[in-house]
Amino acid sequence: MEEKFVADQVIQAIIRCRQNGGKIHFRLDGIDAGIMQTYLSGKKAKDPSAIVRTVGNIPDYTIFELQNITRNQDWLNNTIFYRYGKTFTMQENAAELKKKFGIEFFFQ
Repeated sequence: MEEKFVADQVIQAIIRCRQNGGKIHFRLDGIDAGIMQTYLSGKKAKDPSAIVRTVGNIPDYTIFELQNITRNQDWLNNTIFYRYGKTFTMQENAAELKKKFGIEFFFQ
């Protein structure tokens, strides 16, 4: 019950952010890129509403959040990713985000 409440809160925060014209900010510091690619590609968790327990060094909700962001074109296009001081956006770094982390738009 508590996990669903937190998951709903995360989604509602993103919705409110976008309704107000805000950008989504997402830190990728310390995240294992290979593990992230596996989960985002759907090889492990196809249900974006599923809460994946901590995998390697990736926190519980990180995969959940990214799976949902990558399935909404507006959210993905308005997300600024950060990795050790470097900034990535889909507009400027789509190929790098896809190659390194598996971050791309997944329409379902």
